[in-house]
Amino acid sequence: MMAGAPFPGPAGSSMTATPTPRQAAIARAQALIREKDDLERTLKELNDILASHGVGMDDTLVDSDGFPRADVDIYAIRHARAEIIRKRNDLKDIYSSIAAALEAVHQAPLDPDPLDPSASSSSSSSSKVEAVPSQPELVPFARVNAVSPDSPAAEAGLIRGDLIVQFGSLDHSNHDGLKALPPLVASHENRALSIRLRRPPTTPMSAEAIVTLTLTPKKWTGRGLLGCHIVPHTQ
Repeated sequence: MMAGAPFPGPAGSSMTATPTPRQAAIARAQALIREKDDLERTLKELNDILASHGVGMDDTLVDSDGFPRADVDIYAIRHARAEIIRKRNDLKDIYSSIAAALEAVHQAPLDPDPLDPSASSSSSSSSKVEAVPSQPELVPFARVNAVSPDSPAAEAGLIRGDLIVQFGSLDHSNHDGLKALPPLVASHENRALSIRLRRPPTTPMSAEAIVTLTLTPKKWTGRGLLGCHIVPHTQ
C-alpha cells in the first residue's frame, strides 16, 4: 500500500497513513520542481512571443521619428516583457526554495525498513547510524567553503561544508591540486556535471551522507559559472 493512501479502519471508517519526515520532504521538493518546470515553460512561451516579433527585452519600440512602431504588436510585447521580468523573479525564488527542500531531504532520517524486524517504528532515535565506509572511491579532495544565493551551485543543492568526492571526471587521484577544476568547468558551460559528495552531519543525531547532485555551470548575475568557493581538502 502506498504511503498516504487510505486504508479501511474499524466499522467501515478509513484512515490515512501519516507520511514520514523524509516522505514529506521529498513530496515538498517534487512539488517545487514541478512548479519550476511550469515557470520555465511559461518563460519559453513568453520569449517565443518576443521572438515572433523579432525583438528582445531591450529592443526599441519606436521608429526613427519617435513614433510607436507599426510593424509589431506593442501591447503584446510590453505585456510579455513585464511577465518575463516577473516570472524570472519567481524562478529565482523557486530555485532557492528547491535548494532548501533538497537539503531538508538529505537531512531527514531514512525511513525504517518494514522488512527489518530490528527496525524501530516508534522512535527514530533508536535507529542505528552507521558511519560512511572508508573506501578509496569516497575519498574527498575538495571542500565547498561558500555558496552564493541564486547561483548555479545553490540551484544544484550544494551547501557549505560539503566534501567533494567526484566532480565530473575529477576525483582525488587526478585533480592536480584543483588546477584541473577551472578548465573542466569552463568546458562544461551549460552542460550538466555529476557531483558526488560526502555531507558531514548537520545535527548531533544525524550521520554523514553520500549525496549525488547535478550541477550545470552557467552565467548568472554573480561571478564565475558556479557561484561557490571550492578549496582543497586534506584529511
